Amino acid sequence: MSLFQKLSFFPEIDHKPAASTQVQKNYDEISNIALASVRYGIGLRPTAAIATAALIDAGIITEDNTSKVIDKSKVKRAQEKLMRELGQEFEEKCREDGGISCILFDRRTDLTNVMMEAEGSDQSFPAMIKEEHYSAVSEPGSYYLFHFIPEKATKEESHAEKFAKIMFAWLKERGFDKTLLAIGGDSTNVNTGVKAGVMRKLELHLGRKLVWLVCNLHTGELPLRHFIVGLDGPTLSDKQLSGLIGKLLDSATDFEINPNFTRISVGPPLIKLPDKGWSASCREALHLLLEIGPVNYSRWLTTANRLIRLWVSKHELKGKNLKNLHCIVEFIIGVYYPYWFNVKVKHSWIEGPRYILFQLDCLKSQRKEVLDIVMPTVKRSVWYAHSEAILQTMLCSEDQKERFWGVERILAIRGDGDPDAQLGDSIVRTRRTPDINCDASSIGDLISWSEDVSEPPLTCSLSTSEVKNFVNTPMEVLNWPCHTQSIERVIKMVTEASAKYFSHEKRDEGIRAQETSRGLMSKNELKQDLCSLAKFKKCMMTSTRERAWWLIGHPECEITRARLPSKGQVLRKFYFHHGIEKKTKPVAAKEVIEAVLLIWGRAGIPTSALRTAKEKLLSLVAKYESLQKHRKRASETARMRNVGMETLDVGSGALDDDLERTKPLFAAEQRSLG
Repeated sequence: MSLFQKLSFFPEIDHKPAASTQVQKNYDEISNIALASVRYGIGLRPTAAIATAALIDAGIITEDNTSKVIDKSKVKRAQEKLMRELGQEFEEKCREDGGISCILFDRRTDLTNVMMEAEGSDQSFPAMIKEEHYSAVSEPGSYYLFHFIPEKATKEESHAEKFAKIMFAWLKERGFDKTLLAIGGDSTNVNTGVKAGVMRKLELHLGRKLVWLVCNLHTGELPLRHFIVGLDGPTLSDKQLSGLIGKLLDSATDFEINPNFTRISVGPPLIKLPDKGWSASCREALHLLLEIGPVNYSRWLTTANRLIRLWVSKHELKGKNLKNLHCIVEFIIGVYYPYWFNVKVKHSWIEGPRYILFQLDCLKSQRKEVLDIVMPTVKRSVWYAHSEAILQTMLCSEDQKERFWGVERILAIRGDGDPDAQLGDSIVRTRRTPDINCDASSIGDLISWSEDVSEPPLTCSLSTSEVKNFVNTPMEVLNWPCHTQSIERVIKMVTEASAKYFSHEKRDEGIRAQETSRGLMSKNELKQDLCSLAKFKKCMMTSTRERAWWLIGHPECEITRARLPSKGQVLRKFYFHHGIEKKTKPVAAKEVIEAVLLIWGRAGIPTSALRTAKEKLLSLVAKYESLQKHRKRASETARMRNVGMETLDVGSGALDDDLERTKPLFAAEQRSLG
């Protein structure tokens, strides 16, 4: 249904069609078609052709009835409307849910579509340039928030400061600066710098400390990376190593398997998958999953997989190179793989300190020359060994002894005070990675508790009495991840959108539409997967009903707009006669319809009789009052947002296509009245 049909009042048009053949307009909703075309990156013309062909096959479009034909313009309008509404609904949902508690961010340089202005001319032309994009998602839920192009750093403001200011402004504009509790990213210095990192800068803008969620998958890769570089030489690019072993990785899957390869016995035992009970399709799918991806040193897991593949092959390496490969493979199997799977299986941020303990335990199986290379990197990456993270893990533990120990430490940090009034110190602190005890057997032994100790940010707003309650009952916290894979997925979506759309707004809207589609249908393999798309139509219908109320504003005695009467104008005049002049509904409806028919008569548009039009108006009034009565209670912010939207829609009146039916003299007369 078009905006004109939704908001304009038609008193049963009853005129004969012109002799010339005209294509009827298609007012059907095609939100699902628009959503699918955005998700799969299908162009407007192919989408229109496929959708129309499907309707022809279904017998809906025939030679005698072409009113349901879908053209590229309709697809474009549907896409724009869909993406705009999804963005509005997401922010409303965030407000209704109480705000955003956690943000993860990352950056990447993308090839981006832009419109360039020709020098010395007003004309523009399309081009592709390299742009750096920062992206952000909210947790829990992994919802895309925004992306932006950072400004260049200056002497006065660093790169991190500019990013923190933009993020803070975005949060403050929406009121989420009061609800944010955690910030996360990888462990690069621009993010985690002690004095000038993004995380610290954002804390300074907020005026309080946050939970730091440093990606455990990233910190787990760093020792492997430094170890490979230390033995085989530095990287030449993001896809090539300089050493002999690294140069063999691209062709590792082409080598013949060596059935007599040397077995590696370090590390925990592998999980054995049963051979029985697998169907042929499952075996084929498993084989595809076991295919090793290309070398990319921003993804060290594929590099590790290729090194293992090289080890079980007839690689013909000898001497020092063979010894180096053996040491690398031992480290991968004994440390890197177990740590990676541990983080993937138990990805809660509460487990962070236990991952450090697990990694230290795995390192005990390695040779001294290996430890000499990797331990400095391990010690620099123990972000979850900070006192805040350890105490938070203890408060959430199922072990009462750990909870008691954690509560006692927090009480010691706070000192004496009124238990019912005393709160924690949430002032921004200098957050450094602590020195760790590599021989620790429990998370409480990981660090020294004699100095530079602070309590978790989440307990700072709790009284001492409330903190003491955690001795008997574990503290419940939000389920944030300890890795940033959700932001990596969004980074990929931003890269794809940058190559497709020309504006920042279109990229934002397109990404949100893709996210919505994947939420409905994560995979497209079976018929039942496609059946889930029906939920989107139902959801849109429900959402439309909840917001399908017209803001009629103050009652008006006359309709004075320059365009055909909208539903809002008709209702305003009706409630002037019924509410202010205290006339009955039939009488008020009669006077309104007479005024409307007069306007339509001046426009030269034949209409039905007064009686039929009056019944239609009374039906409209009943629908309006029903929606007002039964619509759900919304927050004041959400309701004011709806008010702004509906005011704009009502004021827009009829569409330009429908205005073409009005006579110029009528339009001029109405403009003079408006």
